[in-house]
Amino acid sequence: VNVLNNLALAHSSSEPDKALALFQRTLKLLDGGLVMDKAARAMVLNNMAVLVERSLVDVAGGGGGLLAPARRMSQVSGAEARVLAMYSRAHALKAKSLPADDERLASTAFNLGRLAVVLGCYGEALPYLTPLAASGSTEAGVLVARAHIGLGAPSKALPVLYGLVEDARRGVRRGSERKAVFAAVCALAEHYEALAGAQAAAGQLSGARRSYLLLLQMLARVYGPRHPVLCRPLRRVAQVLVGECKFDGARQALAYACGICDAVFGPEVTALSGMMAALGHVVCGVGSSAESVSLAGALFAFDAQTAELAHGASSPRMVDALNNLGWCQLQAGEVGRAVAVFERALAASKEASDGAHLGARARVLNNLAFVRLEASEFDEAEALLRRALFICERVRGPEHIDLAVVLTNLAGVYVRTGNYTLAESMLYQSLRIKTKVLSPAHPSLVANLELLAGLHASRGQMATARRLLEGAQAAAERALGSEHPLLARMRENTALVQAGSMVTASSAWLPADHLIVAREAPVHAIGNNGGSLVVPQAQLWQDFPADVEAVRCAA
Repeated sequence: VNVLNNLALAHSSSEPDKALALFQRTLKLLDGGLVMDKAARAMVLNNMAVLVERSLVDVAGGGGGLLAPARRMSQVSGAEARVLAMYSRAHALKAKSLPADDERLASTAFNLGRLAVVLGCYGEALPYLTPLAASGSTEAGVLVARAHIGLGAPSKALPVLYGLVEDARRGVRRGSERKAVFAAVCALAEHYEALAGAQAAAGQLSGARRSYLLLLQMLARVYGPRHPVLCRPLRRVAQVLVGECKFDGARQALAYACGICDAVFGPEVTALSGMMAALGHVVCGVGSSAESVSLAGALFAFDAQTAELAHGASSPRMVDALNNLGWCQLQAGEVGRAVAVFERALAASKEASDGAHLGARARVLNNLAFVRLEASEFDEAEALLRRALFICERVRGPEHIDLAVVLTNLAGVYVRTGNYTLAESMLYQSLRIKTKVLSPAHPSLVANLELLAGLHASRGQMATARRLLEGAQAAAERALGSEHPLLARMRENTALVQAGSMVTASSAWLPADHLIVAREAPVHAIGNNGGSLVVPQAQLWQDFPADVEAVRCAA
């Protein structure tokens, strides 16, 4: 058994198929009853699981990057489920045959917990990883923090990450050899990045900004100021700055990252494509002048070209690129071209029914609905938004920012058709989500409060309307300062409410982890037009069964 196991390990890097066959041969030998050794069987199962895991594209190198949607181990299927089963069986066998403090038991527990975190099984990963983190494993500590963030509890991740950062700092101070110091600095940088992500998820945007800036200073000193390793934290700090409405700083960070990518990799790389998309969003956030819209349109067109080359014509990345380009054309007044681009994006999103394609489809449906809303085609707008809402609720989850965007726009439809009760309910749902994921002064959150204030004002509830606006204004002043342009509009709206008039609000880009987002419709003045809710025509829902089937397949 030992010889076969070692031989398989020797072949695992260069000839994985041969190594897998040797592991299977070893398991057959153990199954034959000649060797009744639970620890040996657990060892082979663990090594075999590690080998199979390397071949999984979605899992390989899954320690960083975006978090997977939360789910249970019973919902995992395919090769990932087989690897999880092997790790689970190996851990169970070792638990029966080895003492609790044996390193071999800890290694299998770590592998099982790590894969569970990568696959989104956060709740089931914590029992395996938490004891390892408590015993001093920094790798397990990072995974525990990621699991808490994945479960929607970033505040629980922060103490773990603060401890890891402090341990890494001590390692840097203690290091004497150059290699040891470099390793400690790399560990500290990794922990700072995780800490900044947790702070951003917890809504501590100023803390996240400081952590990202410290991380950038460290990376620049270790690798140099023009190294590609700076690009990801530059993009992340730009997200935080957008959340704080500091668009000029975000634009500078992304432009610097674009310059690094262009110099190192050339203009046709995926990384630069993503940076260009992010820069386009920030340019649009700075203002709606013809110059900024034109620049953003050029950036999004470039993003669409490179996304098609790198990912294919029907990839989620391509769908989002087209969605962004269509919105920019809409801002430039090219409604016909924008609708054609949106329709192309919608057709591409139907090529597959995985979570990424469905999320992209929901964003396109949202933006198509905006076109219908602006044309006063309320039935069509409601049908499209209801489809987007169905997808977001089931694929994105109940607290995703895309869901908040769709709820806000659907409320806008009901405001325009006079159904204020339903509009108010949806706005409060949207507000609950946004207060968790956006900074208090974000334009989208302010727009939500302004529309709610307008709804209450239209019913004569001036005290409630005034309280909503004053609370938003106070939060905005604390975050942005009293001279910010957003404050001027908020003061005007407060004066309107005091005078018994209606309230207006403008559109805003929303921050998301990948900076590819749905756009919110502008919120118009609220008037008592006497309209009523209209039942959508049947033909507008002709694609809805396909959405239901796609969501069912993804689930």
